[in-house]
Amino acid sequence: MRYIKIQNVYRLLKEAEDNYVPCLLLAPTGYGKSAAVHYFYRRKATLELSGLHGKLDAMPDINSIRVSTIIIDNISFIRDEESKQYILSLFDHPEFHMIVIGRGRMPQWLMTKLFDRNYVLIGEKAFVLNTSHVKAFLENYHLHLSEADIKLLTKASRGFPVSVMAMCGHLLKGEKIQEFTQGLGWEDVFSYFKEHVYRYLPPDVRMFYLKMGVFKKFDSDMAKVITGFDYVHSIIEYSLDVGHFVTLDEHGIWVMRDEFVKFFDWRRGLEMTPEDVRAICIAGARYYEDKQEDVLAIKYYQKAHQRNDMIRILKNNAKRRPSLAHYKELEPYYMNLTDQEVRSSFYLNKGICLVHYFLLRNNESHYWYQELIGNKNEIDEYEYQIQMDILQLYLHFSSPRTLIENFTQLCCESQRYHLSIPPIDLTLAMPSLMNGGVDFSTYLTVDDKIWHNLSSSLIDLYGDEGKGLILLLQSEKRMICDEKPHYEILRDLCEASELVNHGRQLDLRFVAAACITRMHIFDGQYESAEKWLRTFQDSLVDKKEERLKMNVEAFATALKLYVGDEQAARHYLSIAPNIQEGLYMLDNYCYLITIKAYVTINELQLALDNIHFLQSYYKRKNNIINMIILQIIESIVLYRLGNDHFKEVFQEAFRKAQKYHYVYLIAQEGRAILPILEASYDKSFDQAFYKHVLQETRKIAAYYPENLSYIPEREIHLTNRETEILGMLTAGLSSDEICQRCRISYSGLKKHNRNIYRKLGVKSRSEAERMAKRLHLLAKDAHPWD
Repeated sequence: MRYIKIQNVYRLLKEAEDNYVPCLLLAPTGYGKSAAVHYFYRRKATLELSGLHGKLDAMPDINSIRVSTIIIDNISFIRDEESKQYILSLFDHPEFHMIVIGRGRMPQWLMTKLFDRNYVLIGEKAFVLNTSHVKAFLENYHLHLSEADIKLLTKASRGFPVSVMAMCGHLLKGEKIQEFTQGLGWEDVFSYFKEHVYRYLPPDVRMFYLKMGVFKKFDSDMAKVITGFDYVHSIIEYSLDVGHFVTLDEHGIWVMRDEFVKFFDWRRGLEMTPEDVRAICIAGARYYEDKQEDVLAIKYYQKAHQRNDMIRILKNNAKRRPSLAHYKELEPYYMNLTDQEVRSSFYLNKGICLVHYFLLRNNESHYWYQELIGNKNEIDEYEYQIQMDILQLYLHFSSPRTLIENFTQLCCESQRYHLSIPPIDLTLAMPSLMNGGVDFSTYLTVDDKIWHNLSSSLIDLYGDEGKGLILLLQSEKRMICDEKPHYEILRDLCEASELVNHGRQLDLRFVAAACITRMHIFDGQYESAEKWLRTFQDSLVDKKEERLKMNVEAFATALKLYVGDEQAARHYLSIAPNIQEGLYMLDNYCYLITIKAYVTINELQLALDNIHFLQSYYKRKNNIINMIILQIIESIVLYRLGNDHFKEVFQEAFRKAQKYHYVYLIAQEGRAILPILEASYDKSFDQAFYKHVLQETRKIAAYYPENLSYIPEREIHLTNRETEILGMLTAGLSSDEICQRCRISYSGLKKHNRNIYRKLGVKSRSEAERMAKRLHLLAKDAHPWD
């Protein structure tokens, strides 16, 4: 098939030729590296060498070479020392223009030579075909598709050149474009892989990926257990060189590339029996079970048709994690149980009750709770009582007792029976920051006597973590109500952070970090807030903790929305849980940030739709704090839509906030809520509270003038010199330093500054810095003057 010129690749090859420097092309098989080089040099004399079989296919005497361009293909396969030395000697001759093509990472033995010669690198992203490339490719074969079909083909092929070629071949046979969504054409790609990569792999490398491809993700320890190979590291290193089959994620886990997952699935079906695959799944399930990764253990026991093992893990999971086990992820497995299986075990019965509860299916949850009463299968009397007491903390319909009475009862029974109570996810107590169904914070803002009652119970149950939680609750209440000087609240939060950081509850550490982060936000210390959150995020990476990932992502996004980061809002919306697909109690904080993200990108109707969807949920749960937050955001949306109903909505939220003295539930929205607060004043408001809220809102508005604001997309065309000066401005260089570095006069700098400010639509250096960051005009950490 004819080659379609990809402009980025062509430009980089030309740059390398014009400057007479080496060019290194690195991408897995099928990305069109060799085709691009052959197309570029189609009218020039070249010497082509290949290392496909582990060494160069030819090594002509260097003095006899009469061409200036030497192309070395398949360098990734070369293991022969003589071939390596020959290639290095070619680089020593400056008259040769070297083009090197590889399938994996840069060969380490060649690195120094490439760096010394200021080489040009062309990576795989440059080869990915976009819709324009695909359209041109099809038109070469007189295939004229609609724009929608071209987009569909580009998406189905993932812009992978060999896949596009295969699909084009099917279209030429008269097959339908819609069939590509079911994977048509990929078998042709797999055949290409087989001939160009797979057949050259050593047998142990093939077997390694046939087995590990079942899991897609793995670490080295797991790979040793599944494959039985002690030299896993060597196999991975080899595969990174010759095919780049895997990438390393931020948690140190190897992740197989999608196209290779598909390929090895195909080969596994041809080379392995169902029993072989079943044995691999069982080995993986046992590995995950040993690591207490229950969701994955159950997944692979199911693939191996090991129902008894699936049920066993479900029981253990519900027993080990009495409150918030992985009920959302485990829902399909619970729903697959028969009623008889559920009733045969107290823990399965309790698990399915909580599954329905957290997915807001109150009728089903109530039904299984009634079935649970008296169900003591596989549990003794004392454990039964403890488990039921824990359950009553979450199920509002399960007991007429108050929250405090439940806690006291639980504490008394644990002492009476000398039983240790498993850790409860205590951050249910923080609904204004996190998630859950029990609104402790509303209790605490209404009745200060609860502090005393809660303190003894929590300290008895959790020791220093209990002390830390009490201090966090008190501090959050004082922060939201603005009851104490900020420095005192921050001091208490830091003390609470120290107490919980030594405990087992990672959730509490997040709450502590989040509270301190918010305190810095309220004080206009954005960089300090970012630092605190980044420190906690780094600790999550170190611990390979996934459970809090979405909440932390939501909180980080909320932070970025204060400075109007539209790109962060769009990214979050691409990964956030979808409200319209069904509510899950433990995602409700994420839903609030989703709505704020829609406001930031000016998708106001979508924000309003999601607000209305959530309101019925918060009313049913009587979640006062989140109801107020939701109404405040609704008033912002209505105000921007020009709907006068915004006053009525805001006034209702204000009166609720006034009842509990929630100053910062309103003030935290700053610039976004300020005009609404000023326009919605009502004589029935408490004058002192209104003035307090107005004062704090104006402070936040001054700190973050772009909070929840929307700036329409516009093109900014800065000259190279203007971009250079803007970089220096945002880095904090003085005017004298900029003049000295750029070798311009002060009047010349003023002229450049005027042009920059005019193009950005700003009036000062600080505004220019914010706008440059918001519009991503400067690369991160880029210093063009260096």
